[in-house]
Amino acid sequence: MTKERKHKKGILNKNKAITPESWLSRYQKLLNNSFSKLRLKNMLVVSFADLFLIFVIAFLQLAFFEIRLTSQYNQLMRIVSSYNETIADMIMNQNQFLDSILTIPEIGSMVTQMIITMVLFLLFAYVIYALLQSVSWYFSGEKKTSMIKYFIRFFFAGIPFAVILLIINIFQMFDDLSVTLLEKYGDTITASSLVPSILFYLLLVPLFFTYSNIFTQKPLKSIINSFKQLVIRDNIIHILFCVLIYLALNGILFIIWKISPVAFPIIGSIISFPLIYVLRVHFINGISHTKE
Repeated sequence: MTKERKHKKGILNKNKAITPESWLSRYQKLLNNSFSKLRLKNMLVVSFADLFLIFVIAFLQLAFFEIRLTSQYNQLMRIVSSYNETIADMIMNQNQFLDSILTIPEIGSMVTQMIITMVLFLLFAYVIYALLQSVSWYFSGEKKTSMIKYFIRFFFAGIPFAVILLIINIFQMFDDLSVTLLEKYGDTITASSLVPSILFYLLLVPLFFTYSNIFTQKPLKSIINSFKQLVIRDNIIHILFCVLIYLALNGILFIIWKISPVAFPIIGSIISFPLIYVLRVHFINGISHTKE
């Protein structure tokens, strides 16, 4: 009991008064603790899983999604061209423009097919993502449960987030389609909405909390707790620190790309995948000391 309570307080104790000096001192201890948990074997497994995920998803996207969706999009544009006068009349009311366009049977049917293509791709991609990323997160954590149990929890805990991601992608598709048609028929330059991209990045925070929680919690409980953890002071600081590390990594990769675009894939992979493993270990370790 005493040991459990001590672990919950951990290195970052949210109940104590905090000053910049005291927090930096405690966070230095957390960094040292995170580095002590790094293992070369785990880093190799995680790096391979992350790299393999990129190749598989890229293959699926290029071999299935892009070809199929591009074909459907071109067909949609041909259908749209046959309704030039009708669409030109509809353009007068931009607020209901897309709703009006979708009432045209051929256009509505093609858009539905595009949504089905997107759903199928995300379904296949999610299964592969869950399989490989559960390996990455499992070998970045303390392995407090079996790998099979962690994968099952990982798969089900990620489903609500995957559904939200699907809705965001559909919204983005409609927004891009609306912008394209308004520019084509209305002679207006309309910027795409930034809302989907912002929602996606905001979604990553509770998702990563969830992946950290399911070592010891069931999916539903881990999701609920992930949103509670968003308001814990030390978690907020911990997230900001991890974001700074991530931005620094992207800055390094950008410099490498500027210096040598040819060598970038190799050098970038050698640098980025081990550092992502380190960042993931540190993220999980920091959350484990601040969770309720």
